[in-house]
Amino acid sequence: MKKKLADNRELMEIKEEDLIRSVDGKCYLDLDKTASRIPASVIFERNKEEIQAIIDCISDGIFITDGEGFTLMYNKTSQEHLGEGAPNIIGKNVREIVEEGYWSESLSLQVIESRKAVSKIQIVNDQELLSTSIPYFQDGKITKIITTDRNIADLAEMSRQLQKTAKTLEKYESGLEYYIRQNTNKDPIVCKSSQMKELIEYAIKAAKQDVTVLIQGESGVGKEVFANLIFWNSTRRNGPFIKINCATIPENLIESELFGYEKGSFTGAEQKGKPGIFEIADKGTILLDEIGELPMHVQSKLLRVLQEKEFMRIGGRNPIPLDVRVIAATNIKLKKAVAEGKFREDLYYRLNIIPIEIPPLREREDDIPEMVNKFLQEFNKKYRQSKEIEKEALRVFADYDWPGNVRELKNVMERLIITTEGDLITKNQVSSQIYSDRRVEDILAEKGKTLQEQLEAFEKRLLERTYKQVGSGSETARILGVNKSTISKKLKKYGL
Repeated sequence: MKKKLADNRELMEIKEEDLIRSVDGKCYLDLDKTASRIPASVIFERNKEEIQAIIDCISDGIFITDGEGFTLMYNKTSQEHLGEGAPNIIGKNVREIVEEGYWSESLSLQVIESRKAVSKIQIVNDQELLSTSIPYFQDGKITKIITTDRNIADLAEMSRQLQKTAKTLEKYESGLEYYIRQNTNKDPIVCKSSQMKELIEYAIKAAKQDVTVLIQGESGVGKEVFANLIFWNSTRRNGPFIKINCATIPENLIESELFGYEKGSFTGAEQKGKPGIFEIADKGTILLDEIGELPMHVQSKLLRVLQEKEFMRIGGRNPIPLDVRVIAATNIKLKKAVAEGKFREDLYYRLNIIPIEIPPLREREDDIPEMVNKFLQEFNKKYRQSKEIEKEALRVFADYDWPGNVRELKNVMERLIITTEGDLITKNQVSSQIYSDRRVEDILAEKGKTLQEQLEAFEKRLLERTYKQVGSGSETARILGVNKSTISKKLKKYGL
């Protein structure tokens, strides 16, 4: 039998086998059998409202014509591209739309002529659009032409966002070698002395304030440990924490390492340029260890970072904003370096907002047994040992002046665990390890000190160790072969 469809333009043959009879005697159409014979235009007309709702949700402009170029449908974005005053053009042929001046040309007409997709940039209502028209074929005939268009300005913004994302990825990829955040840094500082407990409390309070911190102390006292303490107790603990030893970077490379460079800035530079350590540490914390070794021209650039919160790459033209906390550390007296013209005074005061001075190990004797036990447990576990230390050996540790401070103590303990025969470490074994290591050049050769300063440092250590062992000035004088008044003056001079 035949049935005329609703749009009066299409006829469809419905056969007897297409009908499904239900138990109630009514007949229904088997859509699976008939769908292949329903023309696309019929489906389009029946679902026009739903299709319109869908394409109105799409941000690109969508414009649909039939195979002869008559407008069937377009979405809100396409209407916006035509302009607010544009009339309803449903049913109009694209030739008329071109004649009325809305388009300079029609891609739909070009598709009809070429029977293939066409893409062009065209001007519509003073907007530069990237348009693409694609034919839809049915039985070898073009029945629909779908045109999409997007504002070039939107594409340019998308390109900028992609470039920004690419730069961010490059930044973090370049920074992997510097991105150091180990859970072991959360370990508490081992101490017993009241002065260290007060210093730790002070450092934790300083950590809460997002300002620059200057940590000073002899080599090996634990400046990096305090920097870790500050980082983990700060509001930036979820950001990057990058540690740089300024003394280990060659002077001709340190500026590019810290601040990065643009492409082609100098011979040997990477073609894409490279972000510096400060750029990688943005939103986080950077530790500048041995900051006293920074060249003067780099000190000037660091001062700008602290003052202006911005910097420029080498070869760059535009300043880059920066949000980073600086922790500086040094084993030299920066104030003395300022007086000698080796360090910028203005930079020193910028760094010295929160000063932390860590005392040497020889001035906190109460902490030594605590550290010995900590390292004993650590290295027993590491080397699968079960060694113990006799009480008399702890006295040897306490009497030694530890010029290398905590670092030296840790190294001695590791060697004792490895080399000691048996499970008990004796005082003789400790003495052997400590004093066999003390060559004259180890005692005297301290970087940056004059001969007189090194002689005085040796004299002070000798007096201090001897005085601790014998407990009186007169006995110290007898052992060292000088008169008592000389010893008294020396002890007073060195604050002993």
